[in-house]
Amino acid sequence: MHETELITNFNKLTQSQQDRIQREIIDFCNLNDCLGDNRLYQCLIVTRRQR
Repeated sequence: MHETELITNFNKLTQSQQDRIQREIIDFCNLNDCLGDNRLYQCLIVTRRQR
C-alpha cells in the first residue's frame, strides 16, 4: 500500500481509532529505539504530519 493510500484510509477512521493507532505506533517506535533500531522513527513522522 502506498503512503497516500495509507493516509487516505487513516483519515477515514474515527478520531478515537486514529488516537489508538498513533499510541500503538509511538509505543512500537519507542520500543525499537530502546533496542537500538531507530529506523521505525519514520512511521512516527508520517503519522504526526497528518495532524
